[in-house]
Formats: sequence, structure tokens, C-alpha cells
Amino acid sequence: MFPSKEAGDYFNNNVILLKYNLDLEDPDGIMEKYSVRAYPTFVFVDGDGNEYARFLGGANDTNAFLEKTKNALKPENSWAYPEAKLKSDPSYTMEHIRHLNSAYMHEPARELLNKTFATRSVQENFSEESVRLYNSLITDINSPVVDFMIQNQREVSEVMGAEEYRLFLTSKANAQLGNKLMRMDIEKPESVADVENDVIKIVSNPLLVSKYSEFLANNFGHIKNKDHSVIFEHSTKALPAFNPTEINMIISLNASATRILKTAIDPDVLRQRSIALYEIAMEFVTDSRVLENYQRALDRLKNTP
Repeated sequence: MFPSKEAGDYFNNNVILLKYNLDLEDPDGIMEKYSVRAYPTFVFVDGDGNEYARFLGGANDTNAFLEKTKNALKPENSWAYPEAKLKSDPSYTMEHIRHLNSAYMHEPARELLNKTFATRSVQENFSEESVRLYNSLITDINSPVVDFMIQNQREVSEVMGAEEYRLFLTSKANAQLGNKLMRMDIEKPESVADVENDVIKIVSNPLLVSKYSEFLANNFGHIKNKDHSVIFEHSTKALPAFNPTEINMIISLNASATRILKTAIDPDVLRQRSIALYEIAMEFVTDSRVLENYQRALDRLKNTP
């Protein structure tokens, strides 16, 4: 199985290997039990099934993979180490949350964050370092952090800065709407109503509303009517008002119309509409890195047979 004797000897003598193709099936509930959220994830467990350590991503060759495995199995890289350190040194908490988050163990990270948040000052909770962590860890407005920000606007915005404060809240609201829209089952009225209620709730809050949420509010009737032509037309007109993240969400909405609306749309029509949206965006976006990403996306779309 292993292309090198060293790797074979190590694995055969130290671990029992099991492979799961979890994007196809998960009969043993591995994803839920071990919080697997990315592929490939390598989880090391003891004889009782308790997780000892993990690492994400493969390696370029067998020796590199072997080194990653040996490193993961060192006592200082086991889960027992940070848990023991956490008990003796509470100041390690935020570092441990970052570690959990980097391992895609988002739920445990959020749970620990919610417990820790109430014990820290506003200055600590909304320092640049903390906000960077929140940006990757918090994906919607259903968080004690977001609730605190809304209830304590003046104090938090003074620490973060007014513009950063506003952008953080609107980005979390947008992410929530975008994610729920992609998961919405348009053939189930309760699913549609759930998303629509969120849209109404967000656009009615001046701290959460954005051009993207306003666009969804103005076009939700067309979404329910599965009228992609009108949604696309309105997208082209509204696009200059959006920031780059919102532009990506609008392009994704249009590109995913067949799945979201559950209606037949010619794939070439969808591709041409995506091309048109990117080309419009390139006329007014000034960030060079964003423009490079748009150009790469355009090249892929235009070279698709």
C-alpha cells in the first residue's frame, strides 16, 4: 500500500488505517462524531474511539505525509495538551479557539468563544486580533457576539471603528442570507418563508441592512416566481452599488439559479449571464487583486466548451 518501506513499517506498526469517502456516504456518522468539515482530514483516535489528534490536507510525497503524521502524534500536538493548558492558564483560551477553528472544528470553537466572550472586556473582545477570528468563525447574526454588538453600538464601534463595525455586521447578515438562499427548497413554502422572514428582519434593521439584502428584498417575489430573467436584469442594474463580496454573491445567485429555483435554464445562458456580470463589475471595481480574480473567472467561463 505504501510506496516506501519506511512509511509502511511506521504505519503498520503504529496505527490501524481506516478510509471513509464521506462525500459519498457516512454510515457510521463519522462527520458528526469527529466534526469533519474539510477533505482530506486525518483523525487519530485511541482504542476507545476518542480523538487524540488530527491534521488537514495531504502531502506532496510519502515522506512528507509520514512527517505530518509523526508530528500530529507528538504529545504536545494531542488534544490533551491544550485542554490541560487551558485548565492551568485561562489566558490560553483565545489561542485554543483559533486552533480549533483552524482544524475546522467550528462548533467547539464557537461554544468556547461564547463562554469566554462574557468574561472579557470590550477592548479585548473587539481588538483587531479578536475581530479577525470572528470574521472566519462567525457566519451569521445568530451569535452572542453579534447580539452584543447590536446592543452596544457606541462602545463597540469606538473600539472597532465605525466603518469596520458596520461592515462586520452587514457581512454577517449577508452571509446568513446567502447561505440560507443556497439551501432553500423553493418547493417547500415553509423553507421559502424562513428565508423571506430573515430578509425582512435584516432589511428592517439599520445596522444589518446592505445593498445585497435590499436587493433580495426587492427581488424575493421574482425568486418565488422563478423568474430568472428579471433577477438577472435587475442584477446588472444594481451591480455598481455592491462591494466585491456582494458582487460575488450576486453572481453566485445567478449562476446557481437552476438549483435554487429548481427550473430548467440553458447552461450556456447561465454562463453568458455570469460573463456579463463579471464584465460589468470590471468596469467599476478598482482593487487590482479583485480584478485579477474576476479576470481568471472570466477566462474559465469563456474557455468552457
